[in-house]
Amino acid sequence: SLALPLLIGFTLLSLLYLECLATIADWGRVLLFLGSAFLYLFFFCCLGVMVSSLCRRPATAFVVLILLWVFLVLAWPQFGLALSRPLAGVPDPGEVSARMGMIREQGNRDLEEILENRGPNLSALAETYVRDHPGATPEERQQAIGKIMQEVQEARRKLREENDAAVEARLRKFDEDLAGKVQGRESLAHLLARLSPASAFSFALVSLGGVGPREIRDLQEQVLAFREAYFALLASRSDSARKYGRFGSVGKSVSIDDSGKVSETTHKDTVPADFSRLPSFRHRPPGLGESLRRALPDLGILFLAAAICFCGAYVAFLRYDVRQ
Repeated sequence: SLALPLLIGFTLLSLLYLECLATIADWGRVLLFLGSAFLYLFFFCCLGVMVSSLCRRPATAFVVLILLWVFLVLAWPQFGLALSRPLAGVPDPGEVSARMGMIREQGNRDLEEILENRGPNLSALAETYVRDHPGATPEERQQAIGKIMQEVQEARRKLREENDAAVEARLRKFDEDLAGKVQGRESLAHLLARLSPASAFSFALVSLGGVGPREIRDLQEQVLAFREAYFALLASRSDSARKYGRFGSVGKSVSIDDSGKVSETTHKDTVPADFSRLPSFRHRPPGLGESLRRALPDLGILFLAAAICFCGAYVAFLRYDVRQ
């Protein structure tokens, strides 16, 4: 009687979404969904029998079961999520913004100190030139000072680029540390929340469906890798097209003769750049075996909870006295 509603729902859904179940792996996922749902319902049925056998009054058993359901389904998953934040040491968004602002301010102070101590001094260089070249004409001095100014600006630009690179490296390290803490918080939250059979059931379904946090991270990594490869290929084809004059605009040249007449010449070998065969992104979801491996801890917790409730219900029912 417990499996009958699940079988009816499974049959109806299979008929409605038959075209979506194209492979054996899809049918395997559906069967695993059905088995997980049956195990989840079996746990609550055994829990109800155990509590009803231990309580003398039906009203007491009803209240206790309602409290247990609220605690296992609603309270404990939220409590595990709230407890994971201070344990993992993840800062709040305001603190993250403040730390990033402090890193940038420190970079600006470092840049001012570097320009003051290591940067070239324009006045000192100009005085040195005048002292070393007392016989220079005003035009020569002006040209020399202009060259010195360009050298000073170039040196300061390099110092700024070095400082910006150092600041970006510190910000990147901060982002990596923050991402590690966030990932650790997610793992800790899942570890605490899956102590509830309801959360274990939800996590198992998410893993079997291939839409969990780990699958999302895999998708992001695949997208980033494809993005880098795509732009690298696009850049290589663009460089090749520019090199051999394969752009329509590059294949034309404009010239001006001595009389000021403008003439335009089109190269005969100019052809459009070929961007038609660029690769397309294809998501590689985890296979059925990998999804089942990721769902095994949650299924094991759900099976253990159901087994404990079954043993408790069996013992409590054997000791139950109907005369009381």
